[in-house]
Amino acid sequence: MATLSPLLNPSFSPTSQASKNKHRFPTQTSIPLFHKLHAFNGFTFPSAKPIHYTVRFGFKGVGVMTDDKSTMSTTDEDLENIAILDVDPALRPYKDHFNYRLKRYADQKKLIDEYEGGLEEFAKGYSKFGFNREEGGIVYREWAPAAQEAQVIGDFNGWNGSNHQMEKSQFGVWSIKIPDVAGNPAIPHNSKVKFRFKHSDGVWVDRIPSWIKYATVDPTRFAAPYDGVYWDPPLSERYQFKYPRPPKPKAPRIYEAHVGMSSSEPRINSYRKFADDILPRIRENNYNTVQLMAVMEHSYYASFGYHVTNFFAVSSRSGTPEDLKYLIDKAHSLGLHVLMDVVHSHASNNVTDGLNGYDVGQNATVIAEDVSGMPGLGRPVSEGGIGFDYRLAMAIPDKWIDYLKNKKDHEWSMKEISSSLTNRRYTEKCVSYAESHDQAIVGDKTIAFFLMDEEMYSGMSCLTDASPTVERGIALHKMIHFITMALGGEGYLNFMGNEFGHPEWIDFPREGNGWSYEKSRRQWNLVDTDHLRYKFMNAFDRAMNLLDDKFSFLTSTKQIVSSTDEEDKVIVFERGDLVFVFNFHPENTYEGYKVGCDLPGKYRVALDSDAWEFGGHGRVGHDIDHFTSPEGIPGVPETNFNNRPNSFKVLSPARTCVVYHRVEENKNENSNGNVVAAKERLTAEDVGIVTDESTAAHVRETLEESTS
Repeated sequence: MATLSPLLNPSFSPTSQASKNKHRFPTQTSIPLFHKLHAFNGFTFPSAKPIHYTVRFGFKGVGVMTDDKSTMSTTDEDLENIAILDVDPALRPYKDHFNYRLKRYADQKKLIDEYEGGLEEFAKGYSKFGFNREEGGIVYREWAPAAQEAQVIGDFNGWNGSNHQMEKSQFGVWSIKIPDVAGNPAIPHNSKVKFRFKHSDGVWVDRIPSWIKYATVDPTRFAAPYDGVYWDPPLSERYQFKYPRPPKPKAPRIYEAHVGMSSSEPRINSYRKFADDILPRIRENNYNTVQLMAVMEHSYYASFGYHVTNFFAVSSRSGTPEDLKYLIDKAHSLGLHVLMDVVHSHASNNVTDGLNGYDVGQNATVIAEDVSGMPGLGRPVSEGGIGFDYRLAMAIPDKWIDYLKNKKDHEWSMKEISSSLTNRRYTEKCVSYAESHDQAIVGDKTIAFFLMDEEMYSGMSCLTDASPTVERGIALHKMIHFITMALGGEGYLNFMGNEFGHPEWIDFPREGNGWSYEKSRRQWNLVDTDHLRYKFMNAFDRAMNLLDDKFSFLTSTKQIVSSTDEEDKVIVFERGDLVFVFNFHPENTYEGYKVGCDLPGKYRVALDSDAWEFGGHGRVGHDIDHFTSPEGIPGVPETNFNNRPNSFKVLSPARTCVVYHRVEENKNENSNGNVVAAKERLTAEDVGIVTDESTAAHVRETLEESTS
């Protein structure tokens, strides 16, 4: 991959512009990738308005790249007509920077096209480097330009490389072809191998091959280094994929998971157990995407997978490459898209089993990951953007933690909450989340634990009345996660266990906790026990995702916040044709609360956090029809109610969120609702609000049909 080496082909010169270039480009792979992005921070950009006006940037963000196929070739005309400047005119003063960025991309891509046959071939370094089967033998290639001599050693040659000397190309690539023996590979499957090379000072060192597909460690030895393993199972032992990859979801609802800590027992879980036990839970809660953390091999388990030692090897703690294939295939069979966490910028500094010092004398400049709101990060390359499909809205969980730690309920600002959730650049899609694994790492807590703390140990039984703390905690847990999903982006992410309010925090085995696995597991028994209240938060999480399945509000570009009332503590907004009403007031319930909407007609409850099945009190009627009334003069927002042309009235209990959907009625249906709606429009006509004669005629016709 591009961040590991400037070379993916022995014919590519390390002295070319490609190897001198300090920038690295995301690669196109068969599995969508999370990618920690390096940002160019040499420019500052102006602030602008929130998304539902024009654009806004300046918040934290990490990109999510999927299958962007956009390509471009730069001409003088391209540099004069940069599409992203039409999308966001506020960026026009920075045209020179976008010209620079586009030209750097185009120049680099031209070199890759010329020497590598295109980006797709460039991304297939795994088929050229490392160990690969070719006709009549095994070919091993490694890039180490400063090495003086090199050998391949392992179990197959008794760790004596004198008969397996490698040859160096003019571009610093060492290679050797090891012929088969009696028709069988000379290096047995699942046997240990290493790359041995000599420094310029004459010292020989042994390293794990940088493109190794599997690495293992002796579990009986404390802090033992990893060994590279040649992985090439016979056909009878290879896992064969049975299911096609599901279609790319229009709006990803992402379940962030760590396979190792997914067991309810204090141990490391396996890929196959995760596939059989956890994937069905994810599917049942209506997620369409699973993100796997810590898949690449990392010697320090407590790093959460961020101290990567072997970038092309699956973490052996949870199983073999074939086991991981089983997991992915099982996910596909359930209709789940699979994302894999790729963290190039977090390479381990280990020397023996990592890449540190591997190039003997070289390729490192450390650049911070993007937290700048870089304009264009989420726009296609062909427009002058960087090409990511989504960016993570990292400022949102920080805001919630700030509120939970530092503000009393009556101090919560509806305007600030709304602004934080909508603070993203126009047309650049975000994946929102209230909490991920980061928020629960040792020293912090999950949102549920912030809200309920020690009462989660004793107050979660349905057999007794909920205490005020638990009552508040469950109500706000539902509201915080749902408003984050509904208003915070075009996709949504949840970390494993947070859907049901997992208590406490995450702490991997380490010296400071006596190497305990107690806090690096998921207590599924909490949500599976029917008399515990965790089931209510889990059921609401499932319903949130189902609501998007049914109404596709996450993909809608219609997002309008009509009210952020600081006194009432109520936020009202529309997403698609749904109307969302969030009442954060700790005490006040509002009867006949007037909310604005776009479309006239009849509205009913689509989702209610106060429903009995979600641990609420069932105060909102689900079989009640809410008919709209026109507000002001059509087409003149300043005469409308909260700039909305229609309104209807609802019951809004304290600490609840309710979603309303517009009921599509049969035109020929004879119902009282039609009569009421028509009469209301007729009244509007009588007072001069209906100014269009054709509209007035339609009202009369509707009334006549309804009363006939």
